Amino acid sequence: MSLESNMRALVNNSLFSVMEVEARRLMAFSSEQMTFRQGDVIFKQGDKSDAGYFILNGSVELRRDHNGQFVSQIVGRHFLIGEMAMISETIRPTSAFAREKIDCIKISRTVFHKVLREFPDTAITIKRLIEKRVTIVIDQLSNSFSS
Repeated sequence: MSLESNMRALVNNSLFSVMEVEARRLMAFSSEQMTFRQGDVIFKQGDKSDAGYFILNGSVELRRDHNGQFVSQIVGRHFLIGEMAMISETIRPTSAFAREKIDCIKISRTVFHKVLREFPDTAITIKRLIEKRVTIVIDQLSNSFSS
């Protein structure tokens, strides 16, 4: 895929859609395009995180082992796996497996931070987006405890 097609694809994700065009261009240019075959392990639950993976095409199974009980979710095109990994070092809460051939963009924490440093308006916009998301989660938790 070309730089331009990757930039157009990134617009389809809420985090990247709020970025300035040149910020998205730098991220698309500086990130690594990867292909995984069906059954490939992208990462395992418990691994240290270092990047997010933006799915260009195909689907991925996210699987979590919680005390021997497996919970899984299927995600596909334009989904960003590991958003928090781009912000800070975390431990992967799930394993990710390619369900079919997938193409994705691996966005390292280093690249994401570079984009935020070089485009402060984008950094402020993303900060506000994340704050809004956190507020929604807190409200949902508050409502579930008061019910």
